[in-house]
Amino acid sequence: VVSLVNLTKAEMDQALSFFLSLLGANVYALFFFAGHGFQSVDGQNYLMGVDTTLEKDPRYCLRAQDIKTHMQHTGAKVSIMLLDMCRVAASTQPGCSFFPTKSVPLTVHHYNNYFVVGFACSTNGYAFEAQEDSKRNSYFVTEIIRSLNESNPRHREKIDIFLNKVCEGVCDNRPPQLDSTEPWQKPETQSNLGESLSLFDDIHPFEFTEERERKARAWKYAHKVPDPVILYTEDCQVVIRLQFAAEHSNVLLVMAEQLSGCSSATNIHHIQLDLQSVCAAQAEPVTSVPSCQYQDKEMSYRFAKEQDKNNLTHFRITELQKLRHPVVLKVTVNYSYEAFAQQVCRGEQVISHELTDAPLYARTVNEMRQL
Repeated sequence: VVSLVNLTKAEMDQALSFFLSLLGANVYALFFFAGHGFQSVDGQNYLMGVDTTLEKDPRYCLRAQDIKTHMQHTGAKVSIMLLDMCRVAASTQPGCSFFPTKSVPLTVHHYNNYFVVGFACSTNGYAFEAQEDSKRNSYFVTEIIRSLNESNPRHREKIDIFLNKVCEGVCDNRPPQLDSTEPWQKPETQSNLGESLSLFDDIHPFEFTEERERKARAWKYAHKVPDPVILYTEDCQVVIRLQFAAEHSNVLLVMAEQLSGCSSATNIHHIQLDLQSVCAAQAEPVTSVPSCQYQDKEMSYRFAKEQDKNNLTHFRITELQKLRHPVVLKVTVNYSYEAFAQQVCRGEQVISHELTDAPLYARTVNEMRQL
């Protein structure tokens, strides 16, 4: 899995190239996009990066047809595309910078392998997001998850039939607060699937060729999580452990935990941790970490919050693909402890730790820049 968020057009091109390099014969390739999109006057669908302007110029977007063509060109047995985006036609009214002449001509290729495309809405339609606080996904994704959970893996339902059920589910789950006269999104599918291929098909073991080993190494290289680090204050009264986890391929979670002091006589009363990243990427604090980041299955979302109260600080470093220099993590520690003869001592220190290797997907991007 390669999971990337908040990409510009150039970064989307780069990510697509990396994704395609991992594909090959007999692979079930799945490409998922959630974001803004539109349809041009010639019927082509475009994926917009975070830097795309409202003018919807196709030259600064990814064309869905091109992505499908590139996936099929890798020899993948089936290329699946799920596009959770709007398909409202771009305007050609005077004053709008989009005109049909800006659309790059479409090169038609013919491949013998299969494709399945699922759109969150129909032509010239909108893809809506759930408004309820309890729902974090769009209606399209919510229905995909529900259908996956309710499907029986033994039945091995064909991919196109599965997506048709998803479309029916979205249409049937029209929000009650929506007026009956208002239009509701109608997902759409396209497929040439001629075999009974299912999302629940078994993964067959295969002999590792040199090419497959190279692709496996490339994926592992782009998803290397930094090893845990132990940091000490100069007086060794406070010990901090930094742990790392991947939230996405380009989002690194940093967790700072206070450990016991080096001296058995030390009784730490108070500590505050402040992490910041000195780098080109974006750094932001988070209040909790998804439970999937922990190996302990019993550690839930609630338990992660309880850990926060015990000075387990979480920090998220996003947009790792923008990294051009080493990451320096600074931990600011304010602490007090009771020394001998009930004397209270106080200390404040800034402990720095540099990640010598670029984390996660940043490693691959740095290599691409050097080519």
